[in-house]
Amino acid sequence: MAVHAICLTIEGIFVLILPVCKTFGGALTIMIFFSIAVQAAEGTTFAIVPSVNKKFVGAVSGIVSSGGNLGGLLFTSLLLFMDPTNVFYTMGSCCLISVPLVL
Repeated sequence: MAVHAICLTIEGIFVLILPVCKTFGGALTIMIFFSIAVQAAEGTTFAIVPSVNKKFVGAVSGIVSSGGNLGGLLFTSLLLFMDPTNVFYTMGSCCLISVPLVL
């Protein structure tokens, strides 16, 4: 679980840095590292699934997957109604706030 917390922390930091990048190259570099951190966090999320309940791995995996879809819908909706910079700050804050919840 510590690896999952580390991945979420890195993800949150990169998404908080992204809106303050001044150049395209800098933003692209941050986006690449952010993407790597997101993929690592997703991998650690699904690595935790079998340890939740071995009898209902499929059901737990479905619940975890639907949570990802809900998050995508939520942050896309925020992007429509908020300033894009504030959306990145909100997303990064949510990542960092969720870190203690996974420990």
